[in-house]
Amino acid sequence: MFANFSPTKNKPWPLVPGQTYTQRYRVITFDGELTPEQAETYWKDYAYPRK
Repeated sequence: MFANFSPTKNKPWPLVPGQTYTQRYRVITFDGELTPEQAETYWKDYAYPRK
């Protein structure tokens, strides 16, 4: 399996000196099938981490 997610390929992204850029990614690896409910749980845990 190969996945290449790069939102910067869809539009220009000028790099301005002194400006900070942050990108965050999470890769979920598992053996078997992933249900929509499990995928949603992974997404929510990533997008809205518990404090």
